Amino acid sequence: MADIDTQTLLGESKPTHQIPLDAIRDSKIVHINLYSGLAEVTRLFKVRVNGGLNELVVSGFTDCLKGDSVRLDSRGSITIHDVSVSRVNTTPPAPQTSSETIALEHQKNQIENSLTRCRKSLEWLEKYLNSIDVKSIGDITKVGEVAREYRKATEEVQEEILGLEKRKEGVEEELKRVVKVLKEPKEDRNRRNRMKVVVVKEGGEGDVEIFVKYSVNNATWNAAYDIRVNLQPGEKQKPVTIVYKAAIVQSTDEPWDDVQLSLETASPTHNLQLPTLQPWNLTVYKKPLPSSSGSAAPRPGSIMRAPMRAMRSVAARTSVIEADTALDEEEESSDEDMGFGAAVVSSKGNVNATYTIPGTVSVPSDGVVHKVTVVQLQLDAEFEWVCVPKRDTRVHIKAKVKNASDYTLFPGQASNYVDGSFISTSYQPLISPQETFPCSLGIDPSIRITYHPLSKEESKSGFVSKSNDKVFIQRLTIKNTKTVAIPRLRVHEQIPVSQDVQISVKMVVPALTLPLALVPASSSSSGPTTMKGELKRPQAVKVQSGGGGGVVTAQWDGTDDSSVDVEAVGRNGRLNWVCVVNPQETVNLTLQYEVSAPSQVVVLGL
Repeated sequence: MADIDTQTLLGESKPTHQIPLDAIRDSKIVHINLYSGLAEVTRLFKVRVNGGLNELVVSGFTDCLKGDSVRLDSRGSITIHDVSVSRVNTTPPAPQTSSETIALEHQKNQIENSLTRCRKSLEWLEKYLNSIDVKSIGDITKVGEVAREYRKATEEVQEEILGLEKRKEGVEEELKRVVKVLKEPKEDRNRRNRMKVVVVKEGGEGDVEIFVKYSVNNATWNAAYDIRVNLQPGEKQKPVTIVYKAAIVQSTDEPWDDVQLSLETASPTHNLQLPTLQPWNLTVYKKPLPSSSGSAAPRPGSIMRAPMRAMRSVAARTSVIEADTALDEEEESSDEDMGFGAAVVSSKGNVNATYTIPGTVSVPSDGVVHKVTVVQLQLDAEFEWVCVPKRDTRVHIKAKVKNASDYTLFPGQASNYVDGSFISTSYQPLISPQETFPCSLGIDPSIRITYHPLSKEESKSGFVSKSNDKVFIQRLTIKNTKTVAIPRLRVHEQIPVSQDVQISVKMVVPALTLPLALVPASSSSSGPTTMKGELKRPQAVKVQSGGGGGVVTAQWDGTDDSSVDVEAVGRNGRLNWVCVVNPQETVNLTLQYEVSAPSQVVVLGL
């Protein structure tokens, strides 16, 4: 925004009072609205202004400030007439020296003094050797001893000189580097935004409050969770505790000290448009006339594929993909809780919400993850132990939790604890209020499942058309070593599915049936009887009825799930046993199925 003519702002010439301010020194951040990717900062300036026209020149705003996002509000008898934001290149003069250069110079002088002393020592040794008279030595055998001592002393001094010269070279190189860096022009790029605010004060001089709101980049938050599960809660205790946290990272060059914080779940978007469908036309392929050049005509298949490729290209160009910026896993994390207590859901909605953190928080501008607690939720859950022994005999613990709160649980990393012990980490998807979601709680080693080798029997039948009949028997053993019962253990298995009419697969044990039955739909004397396929969801088959042991039922996969289409139940050959296993109990399960095919047919996949 261009600066206005402050002298003619009120229609007459009046003196303008210029008040220089610094954003960091003369104001305080009172509120942060933090979004995923940016933050809206509210700064409070308490300024004493003169009566009439005042021009506040505020320097020191961060370079992360988005100039078109500035808004102002005031308290006091003033009128805000104009605000403008400009960039100022603040290049300070290069310093001539520093503590590092002084230390290096001192080190260099010490090395030079040591070199001087060593060279004088060599000169003294030379003079001493030259001053020795052989006649004064007397015994000729002492001449060799004097020579050896001289050689030893000079070698030690020369070796010291070489070491000192090498150290001096290193210090001089480091000094050159430091001086070069010191003389390079440095622009304070993080503090080069300046704001001009023109206000008119009614009456005389007085104190006013000005609130400046603006958006900054390099700030974000993501959801993080501690999911604590108690498998044996008390009578009035709910089994699942979810500590909902916000992982905050900011490097805006503005420290957030004791500020009120609101977390915004909305993701601001720019230039987002709904994609449109392009025309999709069909034409008849016309064979082209033979050309004189003799070039081959294109194949009909390529003609058909070309428009499809073009349409896929158009669809790719018109699609809109949004990607949220996640926290870098490699970033250093402080893992400190900066407060605890339930955040207030100050704005509710089916799409977005605002969470106001109680009290104040402090988040330094260091690019490190800092965590603040949003709320602690106590939720109900249904537990289930699940195993797929054909692939892995380990038993997984799963919970089906209902989010019976007003909080939307946004996607984020979760740390899972069972009975006070950390067991795993997982990714928590988006969960709306009142929605039920699954939660994986790791492995339960106290339940042991043995998957016995597959038994196979083969026979032939038929007089005219010989067929091969193969009977397969798979046995499983479950051992509960706990001192408490397992209320629901689901064991998944499968039988092969025929993809050819010549191959027949029949379930023998357990006796499960498919959900298809044909019944008359309508019948009248004036017309033929029509048949309609009425699908009925199959029932579970009781395998073990309790008594001294637990209860075991078998069913097709999806039988007890109302969201699964009835027609799809059992079609993929997958089944499961649902078991109630008492403490220290052993349960045996049997799966038996028969595969038949003509003798001349080779069956693949068995």
